[in-house]
Amino acid sequence: DDPSVTTGVQASLPSIADWRARSRSFERIAAYRYWLFNLVQRDEADALLGAYVSGDFFETLGTRAALGRTIEPGDDRASAGRVVVISDALWRRRFGGDPSVVGRAVRVDGAPHTVVGVMPADFQFPATIPGDAVLPSRALDVWTPLRVDAAAESWGSHNYWALGRLRSGVGPGQAQAELLRFAAENHVQHGSASKHVGLRQLREYVVAPVRPALLMILGAVGLVLLIACANVANLLLARATA
Repeated sequence: DDPSVTTGVQASLPSIADWRARSRSFERIAAYRYWLFNLVQRDEADALLGAYVSGDFFETLGTRAALGRTIEPGDDRASAGRVVVISDALWRRRFGGDPSVVGRAVRVDGAPHTVVGVMPADFQFPATIPGDAVLPSRALDVWTPLRVDAAAESWGSHNYWALGRLRSGVGPGQAQAELLRFAAENHVQHGSASKHVGLRQLREYVVAPVRPALLMILGAVGLVLLIACANVANLLLARATA
């Protein structure tokens, strides 16, 4: 039941909507798109990295807000009020850690939004920007609903990433085979639809950029432990000899 992300290739909203409707491997499939937002509050503007997310994005992750709430199903409807969720870092840096920030009005890309939640300080989600530039997940400061009708989007607009939660007992290989079959069928019916799908578990996706550093640290810790064990062994040997 680990969340998984499609990686290496982006998809169109019609493709993701089709996967969501037909998949038997996933409990949920959400869509998101990275964006550089301009947030204005009290005449102070910040350029912030964030993401447009479907209403079930945080529900798919199984993540709750530390303050207020996350974006929920229904928030991404065109008729819904504009809301925004902010990171703990932004909350402390820009709003001084004020808990009354929930319900406050800010402007995001020129449009009025209401802050409905603040994410936990340890919330981590990978930020993969076009050009394969991988940024720390903490770089994301803003999440706002993806208010786009999938039916009105082109099958060839490969601008979105997908996040899915596997059903119990379903492995990544089985899920990827299913998505590849859907993609191939959609490519036949809609020529501009991508026929490529890559699937990767979110846990692996998060640690991939820092894996070499983690391995080096693990090796260094192991070496220090080995030296310490050797020193203790020498002390015990000297004591026994005495």
